[in-house]
Amino acid sequence: HCIERWEDQRSPFSWVSVAPNGERSVIIFPNVLNYLTPEKVDAAMVGCIDGSLHFHTDVATVPLRTTLQAVEVASAADCMIFTDLDTDPIYLLEEAGIGRQKELEAILQKTDVLKSCLTAATQLTGEEDPRLSCRALHETYGSRYTVVTAGKEGSCLAYNGEEYEIQALGPSAVDPTGAGGAYFGGLSYALLMGINGEEAGYFASACAGYACSRMGALALGTLAEINAVLAGEDPAVEDDNSQDG
Repeated sequence: HCIERWEDQRSPFSWVSVAPNGERSVIIFPNVLNYLTPEKVDAAMVGCIDGSLHFHTDVATVPLRTTLQAVEVASAADCMIFTDLDTDPIYLLEEAGIGRQKELEAILQKTDVLKSCLTAATQLTGEEDPRLSCRALHETYGSRYTVVTAGKEGSCLAYNGEEYEIQALGPSAVDPTGAGGAYFGGLSYALLMGINGEEAGYFASACAGYACSRMGALALGTLAEINAVLAGEDPAVEDDNSQDG
């Protein structure tokens, strides 16, 4: 019920190319997202945001001033705020021009669950080691959960005074597209189900591992398939062209 259609604007879309070794390049066309404003958040989105338990956002395409306004609304409604930082923030600020440093800092300071790729974490902290960069992010922004993902090297998670190294899970990877989103969604689901700490990190890792084992960005798996990955099993692929929801 929160969908708006602007007939005179193009939808956002992305081109993703994946090399045989799994390396990928993503070209994002924000299109209509460029025209989202804080005023539009207040006019059309408050009722959706403040009725949510978890509010997911990212730092990638939407202008930061708009993202910050949405985060402010979510914070006032006591939603748990999830922020995904999956792109080099220096590039986003200085080259893509999506916002200012102080807007990025304000978003991260209000974030409850911060997930960052290693590249972004290194840019913000100067630390190239996943565990050190995760610790530095956690101490700087004070999120309830801080996660730094490092692809096949797994991820690092800081929570409640503890730090965990979460290994990558799942069968052989064929396409990493969507793995970050699957991890993010898996972590959110785990927390909704009352799963916390290291166990939540492993559930998220299983979601990411399943996504990597299938072609396409929508290979999310069922709960039974994710539990199979957690158990060290390889869920059977019934149809190479299928997209699990």
